[in-house]
Amino acid sequence: MPEGTDKGSGILEVPLARIQQLMPNYKHENSVTNMKRLLKTIEAERFACSNLLLKTPEREKFVAFSKPYILTHAYRIIVRAKEKKKFDRLTNSNGALSLSKLLADKNLLLGYSEGRSYSPPVNAILKKQASKENAYSTTSHDLLRALLKMTARKRVDYTIGYPFEIAYLVRQLDLKNTFVSYAIEESAETYVAHVGCPNNDWGRKIIAQVNPIIERLRVDKQIYGGYMNWVDEPTGLQYEKQVLKRFSGEADVAGGQ
Repeated sequence: MPEGTDKGSGILEVPLARIQQLMPNYKHENSVTNMKRLLKTIEAERFACSNLLLKTPEREKFVAFSKPYILTHAYRIIVRAKEKKKFDRLTNSNGALSLSKLLADKNLLLGYSEGRSYSPPVNAILKKQASKENAYSTTSHDLLRALLKMTARKRVDYTIGYPFEIAYLVRQLDLKNTFVSYAIEESAETYVAHVGCPNNDWGRKIIAQVNPIIERLRVDKQIYGGYMNWVDEPTGLQYEKQVLKRFSGEADVAGGQ
């Protein structure tokens, strides 16, 4: 959150500032950009890293990834609350929606962010099924803000976002009670995110220095607690248990599932 009343309180700003403090031998500059441009910058092997990337096979071709350090809830499908009954009829026994089935319905239009990774299973569905007939893609750097507005205004029927994004933007846009969200049937419940740098000598050197730092930070409540501030209390308490279960006592954790 680079500006506004919540400036500096984003879920990744505290970890980023702490990592930078613990790497004083580098000059750090922060920049906000859209995901597509960020990935192109890293692929071009410029001196740039991301402090939050999901690991995918496509990205591993040009990104050097750190060990996982942030646990995030999976993306959810977001629809207008007034159309809840219509989408409730499409859920499975666990109350989740199948993205594949939604995309197969040409009467529904998805809004999504181009270049953003929604997890390998969801990415694969989008790559295979998303087209101009059933989806609208944007490269807006605000990721979900524009798509939520489009959903509210009925320009798209549904979009995809993180629980914490939904909570924050609904408050910022004064859209309380406008949306409901559903788990994605094809997705896992949680994912791990990484620091990502160019897969060259410079980038791999950064990652080698970052790894021991994030091993310590990822179980520090001052670090992961920022995430808990942007979800409801039950979700936050569950999240803390998931973080400690995943990372406590683990020197090396496989990521990118």
